[in-house]
Order: sequence, then structure tokens, then C-alpha cells
Amino acid sequence: PPVISITALTQDKYNTDEEFLSLVSTVTSSFTYTTVWSADSSDVSDLFVSGGSYVSTVSNKLTAVLGLMILTEGDTYTLRLTATDSYGASSYSTVSLTMNEPPSSGSIDVSPNNGYALDTSFTFTATNWVDNDLPLTYIFGTTGVNDDGS
Repeated sequence: PPVISITALTQDKYNTDEEFLSLVSTVTSSFTYTTVWSADSSDVSDLFVSGGSYVSTVSNKLTAVLGLMILTEGDTYTLRLTATDSYGASSYSTVSLTMNEPPSSGSIDVSPNNGYALDTSFTFTATNWVDNDLPLTYIFGTTGVNDDGS
């Protein structure tokens, strides 16, 4: 049967905002072969990207692209590459992909509640956040507000 190797993933967990991930493999066989990338028991039916569309499998490619932004935070996905040679012998290899979960249970307080940009000094306090991935990093920014408060 064909011998399959999938290149190890470079991170323990992936974030949905990373958008895409390429899975790379090699297949060695004395005979011609076909390949199929698939996912074992996924909550997302079409998680691969091929030809600009989301698809459930990718055939006859050694590289497959995953759409991370459609995967579920906190879930683990088992991705499988199956190779079948021209005599019907087949083998497979898998790699597990774990999606990160956002921190939970915390709050952010801003003091003072009102002020003016570039004039008022604001203090942001983030407390009681829970996450397995430490240290936490924070990004604060601004957004425009319409006269009606929306």
C-alpha cells in the first residue's frame, strides 16, 4: 500500500481569524495512486477550500486548504488523507487540528465612563478572565458613535 506522511501542524491551537491553513503531505508508492482528503465526524460538512468553494473532500492533491473561519471554536477536527494504489491497496494518515476558544467569564471596566478623545485619560481594567492559554493579550480600540448613540 502507499506510504503517507502529513507534515506536522506548527501550532497546538488555531484561531478562526487566521482564515486558512494548508495541510501538506507526501505519498510514496511503487504504483500510480489516487488521494482523498476528508474529515472524520466533523460538525462542518464543507471545511476544505478548492477552486474558491468550500467542499467536503479534496481529491488527487497532496496539499489541502482548510477554511479556519468556519470551524467551531473549542472543537478538535481529525483530518484524513487516504491513498489507494492502482491495485486497490490503500492506507491513510490523520492529523488532529484543535480550534482555540476565546477567554470567558471576565469583564472590562472603563473609567471614566465619558470623556473626550486625546483629552481624557481612560483606564481599562480587565478582571476575572479564564483561559487555558496564558498569558492573555488585549487589544483596545475606538469606534465611531452616531448622534443617536448607535
